[in-house]
Amino acid sequence: MSPDDEKRLNDMSKGLQVNLEFDPNFPKFRKFWEIESGTLQPISSPINLQKSENLYYSARIEWYEERTKTTYVTYGGITANFRIAKGLSLRSGMIAPNRHTEEYMKLIDTGEVYFTNKRIIFVGEHGNKTIPFSKILDITPYGDGIEVGKDTGRKPFFKFNDVETMGLYLARLLKDS
Repeated sequence: MSPDDEKRLNDMSKGLQVNLEFDPNFPKFRKFWEIESGTLQPISSPINLQKSENLYYSARIEWYEERTKTTYVTYGGITANFRIAKGLSLRSGMIAPNRHTEEYMKLIDTGEVYFTNKRIIFVGEHGNKTIPFSKILDITPYGDGIEVGKDTGRKPFFKFNDVETMGLYLARLLKDS
């Protein structure tokens, strides 16, 4: 609901002498509308930014990336060694090489993420990373974070609690860039 819609609704309720009670989540939804449709206000930046770059959002996150782990199982069962001659043995048993591959999310780093009007900046405990908006192909929100699809390299996953707000800021900044 836009501020104009809210004002019209309040005016109508006063005219009809009806008391309006908004959902307790109304301030949160108001903020969502401001992020999606309003004018974003820059916030002060604790890091150095490029010329004409403004900071709009920051949060503490965990940076994960998908990795693949492959293990090999080369033996299973009972074996027996038979000595044929001195220095020569025959080994029998069930040997069936088997490859097992699993994918998992690996914690890369923990730190602050900053969304500017030009890029995503991550300042972590083990290093810093930047992702220019021109390199981002898509964003996928999940219940516990957001995955950022890039044109090259691995897709980082930002694990964070307030996924809705983070996703709205990122989507809006990508749209405006």
